[in-house]
Amino acid sequence: MKTNEFIDGFMPEAGLLVLMELARGKHVLEIGCWKGRTAEAMARTADSLLTLDHFKGDKYAGNGRTL
Repeated sequence: MKTNEFIDGFMPEAGLLVLMELARGKHVLEIGCWKGRTAEAMARTADSLLTLDHFKGDKYAGNGRTL
């Protein structure tokens, strides 16, 4: 299965595929979401997904609204 390559993020494609398998059929909580690259991948296979983030960015990833 191919992932969404148009969402910014730090996780490479191979890592996203692993996360998709780990999330398959589960209820997932992702803490720290940035722009949703990993969240979108896990949402494809998880029963449910909840993300927890302030969506304001940070000094490392860049300040700014990311929701």
